[in-house]
This record gives sequence, C-alpha cells and structure tokens, in this order.
Amino acid sequence: MSVEELAEEIEAAEEAADVTKLLSIIVTCTKNVDDEDWTEVAESSLDAYYRLVKGGSSVPLPLSDDASCLDQLFLSLKGWKDEEAIVEVALGCIVSTVTWMKNNSTTNNATDYNTNLDFYLIIAIMKSFQDESTIQEQACLALEALALTSDAIKAEILSLEGLKEELVAAKERISNERNKAYPGRAAAALGIEL
Repeated sequence: MSVEELAEEIEAAEEAADVTKLLSIIVTCTKNVDDEDWTEVAESSLDAYYRLVKGGSSVPLPLSDDASCLDQLFLSLKGWKDEEAIVEVALGCIVSTVTWMKNNSTTNNATDYNTNLDFYLIIAIMKSFQDESTIQEQACLALEALALTSDAIKAEILSLEGLKEELVAAKERISNERNKAYPGRAAAALGIEL
C-alpha cells in the first residue's frame, strides 16, 4: 500500500472510530521509518489514534490485551525518536492509552501489565529535545501515567538513570506556567521529591 493510500485509510479509520486499523497503520509506518516519505503519514496516524483514544471510553482499544497497544506505541516512539512532531504525539498517545486502560479495562491488565517497555526512551527524549517545551510536558505526563499503573512499572521507572535530574530540568524547560506543575506531578506519582 502506498503512502497516499494509507493517508486515505487513516481518514476512513478515524471516521469509523477504527482504532485497530489505526494501530495497524502505525505499525506499518514504523516498519518504514527509514523512508522519509512515511514521516507525514506516521504523524497523521498517531494524531488520529490520539484523538480517538483521548476521546473517551466509547472507543475500545483493540486486541485481547489492551496493553499490547503500548508495545506498538513505544516501538513507534523509538523508531521516530528524531522526528519532533511524531515524538510529541506518540508521547500523547502513550498517556491517552494508559489513561484509557486504567479507566476502562474490565480486567487488571492495565495495572498488572508486566512490561518490557523501554522507559528510558522517555528520559532520552527529554534530553534530546531540551528546547521543546511541549515534548517536556508530554514526557512528564507519560512518566506520571505510567508510574500510576503498577508498582512494578513505578519501580522500573524509579531505577532509570537521570530520572530525577530530567524532571528537575523539565521544570525550567517548560514555558507554560500552568504546565510547570507536570514534573512535580510525575515526581509525586513516583514518590520522589524534586
């Protein structure tokens, strides 16, 4: 399928509230990360996914294990880690997915999910995009949401080298006064003081 055809598929999937299709497109884009022609469609697919999942409980996440969506989102974040716009929306997708899972899961997979996700990727992104206030905000929100999912995930995040330093630095990097609270919120969720 061409990039142009995928762009049409994204629009149709969003109109149909087909999160499964959007996640499939995100996976396809991630597989084509080395081709710059896929950058725009990757961002568009993540944007559409974000709008649907953030929209609330009426949109079910796909797959028998909702948490596997996180695996795909982290792979996308890792693959596109140098693309500012994609990084920003991928972090937002992670926050929205974790929040959806926490609020809507009928099983305990949102809180018991034993993960192999690379949480350090979020810290690395904070370091890479020091001048991007919105990315700092989204990274803090992602750390907060993930820390609140389970004690195991919280412990994994707490073990990350440079975590506290990046949260402290984010307080200065975030330009919106109201959002300067995000690093503190992440720290509180993790049980640390800044």
